[in-house]
Amino acid sequence: MTTPQASDGSTRRLAAIMFADMVGYTALMQEDEQSAKTLRDRQKIVVESAVRDHAGEVIQWYGDGSLSIFGSALQAVRAAGNIQEKLLTDPVVPLRIGLHLGDIMKDGEGIFGDGVNIASRIESLAVPGAVLWSEAIQSLIANQGDIKSVSLGEFKLKNVSRPVGVYALANGKVVVPAKDEVVGMGEISTNERRVMVLPFVNLSQDLDNQFFCDGITEEIINGLSRVGGLSVIARSSSFRLHTSSEAVPEMCKKMGVTHTLEGSVRKHEDRVRISVQFNCAADRFQIWSETYDRQLANIFDLQDEIARMVVNKLRENMDGASHQKSIIQAPTDNLDAYHLYLKGLHHFNKRNPEQIQLAKIKFESVLALDPSFTEALTSLSHCYAFLGSCGVLQPMQAYAKAHEFALKAVEKGGQMSDSYLALATIKFFHFWDWDGCRESLIKAEELGLGSALLNQIWGLYLAMIGDLPDAIGRMQRAIELDPLSLPQMNMLAILYLFNGEYQKAIQVFDQILELDSSFRSAFEGKGFALLLLDRMDEALEALTTYQKMTGHPLKGVTCLIVAHSMKGDEESARTYFDKLMVRQEQDPNVSLEVDFAIAHYALGEMERSIDYLEKAYEKRFGIVCTGIIFVMRLPYFNKLWKVARFQDLARRMDLTISSR
Repeated sequence: MTTPQASDGSTRRLAAIMFADMVGYTALMQEDEQSAKTLRDRQKIVVESAVRDHAGEVIQWYGDGSLSIFGSALQAVRAAGNIQEKLLTDPVVPLRIGLHLGDIMKDGEGIFGDGVNIASRIESLAVPGAVLWSEAIQSLIANQGDIKSVSLGEFKLKNVSRPVGVYALANGKVVVPAKDEVVGMGEISTNERRVMVLPFVNLSQDLDNQFFCDGITEEIINGLSRVGGLSVIARSSSFRLHTSSEAVPEMCKKMGVTHTLEGSVRKHEDRVRISVQFNCAADRFQIWSETYDRQLANIFDLQDEIARMVVNKLRENMDGASHQKSIIQAPTDNLDAYHLYLKGLHHFNKRNPEQIQLAKIKFESVLALDPSFTEALTSLSHCYAFLGSCGVLQPMQAYAKAHEFALKAVEKGGQMSDSYLALATIKFFHFWDWDGCRESLIKAEELGLGSALLNQIWGLYLAMIGDLPDAIGRMQRAIELDPLSLPQMNMLAILYLFNGEYQKAIQVFDQILELDSSFRSAFEGKGFALLLLDRMDEALEALTTYQKMTGHPLKGVTCLIVAHSMKGDEESARTYFDKLMVRQEQDPNVSLEVDFAIAHYALGEMERSIDYLEKAYEKRFGIVCTGIIFVMRLPYFNKLWKVARFQDLARRMDLTISSR
C-alpha cells in the first residue's frame, strides 16, 4: 500500500501509537543523577529492542519518554508487555505505557493528530509497571489467547470529545492498576458502567413461553440502553454468550462488562413469577436479588421496576433525570397485542427471510388489535426494509411500505428514537438521502438512543460520504456495545479495507473466523485484503473457500474474477465471468448490477463497468447501496474514480470520491 502524501510532504496513515515514560525521573535526577541516567539508558535499550523486534518504529525520544508507532495493534501490545516484563526486573525502571489506534500525520519533525493526543492521555492514566490501551486497540486483540486484559471503564480525556474505554494488560508481572489508582489529567472521570442482561430462563411448563422470556429480556435491554451514563451490551451478544461454553466472568472481562442481570420466568395463566439477580461481573458477587409474583397485567410495571432497581444500584454514574422517570413504559393496554408482539420479535431476531415473513404477519396482527402500538409500527417497518433489501419483496414497494410505517411510528409517539433510526435506515439504503439520514440519526441520539445498530448506520453513512476515520470510530463503538456480533466486526474490517489498512482488516477477519469458522463473508473480505497486499496464493485460497461455502457453483464468483484478473490469468477470469452470466440468466430477479460492475472493471472494461453502476443507481436496491460504497471507497477501484462518467455519477449521488 502506498501511504498518501500531502503537498507539504507529510503522510497520513492509521497506526498503533505507543507512549512510554519513566515516572519520577525529574525527582530522581535531583537526588541521584547517575542512577537516573542509568535507568534512562536501560529504558532506551529495552524499548528500542522491543519496538524493533515487533516491527515498530521509535519516532521520538524526549528526555525520559518515547513515542513509537506500529502497523499492528497486536504487535504494539506485545511489544509493550515485553518492555514491562524486562523493566520490572532489577534494576526496575518505573515505566508507564499507553496505547491507542488512530489516524496520524507524519512529517520530518515527527507525528501528530488526534490519535497521538489520545495515546498520550491514556499513558498519563497509567501507574508504573502498567500498560493501558483504548477500546480501539481492544477491539483488535480481544480474542488473542495469549493476551489477558481488564476493563478499567470509560474516561473523559482532556481535549477528547467522547469518553474513551480504557483497558489494562493483565499478563505476567505487568501491573494492573485498581480503578482508584488510575490518575492523570484532572479532567478525567469515569462516566459509564457496562451492563449485560443475560437471557431470562424459561421455567414455565409450556416450552412455547420461551418467546415471552426472550421478549422480557429484550425489553429490559432496550429500556436500560436509553439511560444516560449506562452502557448496555446488545441483545445479539448477550444471547450468544448465554450459549457459549466459556465462563461468563471470563467473557465479561473480555468485553469490559462490569455488571450482569440474570433472571428466570415462570408464567401460568394470568400470573407471572420473575426472579432476578444483579451481580458484579468479575467475581459473580450478588449485589441484589428479588422474586416478584404479579398479575400478568402488571408486566410492564414489573419490567420498569427491575430496570429502575438496576439504575438505582449504579446511581453514582447515572444522570439525575434517570433516577426519576420511568425507564420502560407500557407500549399498549392490550395484553393479547403485546404477546403477539413478543412472538413477532422472536421470529424477527432469527434474521432470515422466512422468519422475517412470519414476524411481519405477527406485527400486522398486533396493529389490527392496537393501531397505535408504536413499537409494532417500527418493527413492521424493519421487516419491510429487510425483505426489500434481500429481494423477497420488490424493493420499490417494500421500501415505500417501510417508509410509511416508520413515519406512522414517529407520528404516534412512544419510543420515537427507534422510529427515527428506522427512518435513517430507509433514507440511507433506499432513498440515498444522505442529509436526511444524518438528520434522523441525530434525532435518534437526541432522544436517547445509543445502540449498536445506531452506531453501525452512522458508520455506513460516514463511510459513504468519505469520512473513514470517524466511520471506523463509530463501528468500534458498535462493537463495544455488541462485541460478539460477527456482522459488526465484519463491517469494521471492511472499513479498514476502505482506509487502505489491509493488515488491520485481516486481523479482524481472523478474529471473526476464530469465533465462527462458517462465517463466509470473512473469507471474502480477507481474500480481498490479501489480494491488495499482493499475497495471491493466500488470497485465492480464501476466495475459493468463500465461493465453495455459498453451496452453489454460480454464486460467489465475482471475487474470483477479480483475483484471476489481478494474477494475470484472464482465461480463468473469463470462465468465472461466464458463470456470472449464467446465474443472471437463471435468476433474472436477483440484483447483480454491482457484481457485473466489479467484474467488468477487473477485466479492464471501464465503460461497461460504469454502465452497470448506472443501472444500480437507477434501481436503488438496498444491498446495492453497500456495493456502491465498496466501489466508491476501496482503493482497488482508483482507476475508475478518474473516469469522467464515474465522476458525474458521484456528483448525482452527492458524493465525493476518495483521493487515494
